[in-house]
Amino acid sequence: MEKLARLLKIWKLCKERPRNVPELARLCHVTERTIYRDIKSLGEIGVLISYSDKGYYIIEEEPLPQLNFNDKEKLVLAIALQTLPLHLDRELEQLVNSAFHKLFTHPPQAEGIIIDEKLPVTKAHVFTRLQKAINECRKVTLVEYIKLTNEIVRDRIVEPYLLVYREHDWYLVAWTPIRNGFRIYRTNRIVKLRLEIDTFERRPFDAEAFFKGSLGIMVDRPQHVVIRFTGLGKEIIKKDGRFSKSEMQEEGESLILNTVINGEAQWLRWLVGFGNEAEILEPPELREKAIRMLKEGLQRYGELG
Repeated sequence: MEKLARLLKIWKLCKERPRNVPELARLCHVTERTIYRDIKSLGEIGVLISYSDKGYYIIEEEPLPQLNFNDKEKLVLAIALQTLPLHLDRELEQLVNSAFHKLFTHPPQAEGIIIDEKLPVTKAHVFTRLQKAINECRKVTLVEYIKLTNEIVRDRIVEPYLLVYREHDWYLVAWTPIRNGFRIYRTNRIVKLRLEIDTFERRPFDAEAFFKGSLGIMVDRPQHVVIRFTGLGKEIIKKDGRFSKSEMQEEGESLILNTVINGEAQWLRWLVGFGNEAEILEPPELREKAIRMLKEGLQRYGELG
């Protein structure tokens, strides 16, 4: 039994009623010396554990006062909770899921600060089993996965390579044999998965190269683009850390950006958001797609036709 799960079990047993060391050692399948070390560890992390002639017991604790976490602190807590070895103990998994609910479903508000976005909550067993699969190169079956279109994918076998936090959510990058390529799955859309016994041999994979040119999580194929920015758009791009100075060239009142993009649909939506301050010069196919998108938008507002 892993130490984390064992500490939880000792806490639970001693909370039920006083327990002596031989009994705890027998129930946890370890030596008495290990139990003494575990009791010391519980005390060091703030658990109020005491001893009577009947054995060790947990002193009833007052609930913690409401705590106000900022976004970065909540993210650290999310990562810490989601990386626990929860597959080793069902009760620990339930407790962590409960902590997630309290921390992120109803996030505390500090005076003068409004947190308008909740951190993603991926089921703990999903996250930890994916981690285990990545570490051990084991295949995973997505028993039930809900796509963005709400279409349900069932029993898809994947080979997991990477868990990545982008665009305010956790995503799995996995080789998908049925597609003969790498695909991206949002972890909180995985309803049910199964960790398989079968292993796989890792293909060459460079995460930095995989996402190069991507605005966020969407990737398809890298393509070279030339875009003219003017007005405030020009100033925004000049200060955007994603682009190097070597990719920019000033021409009068304009800024010409030569760069490589990946994830065409996401880039188009982003560029159209600049309105008349951004113009795609190359490639012609991407320029035509932007024109169609703008025309359709104007038609929706009744400006054309």
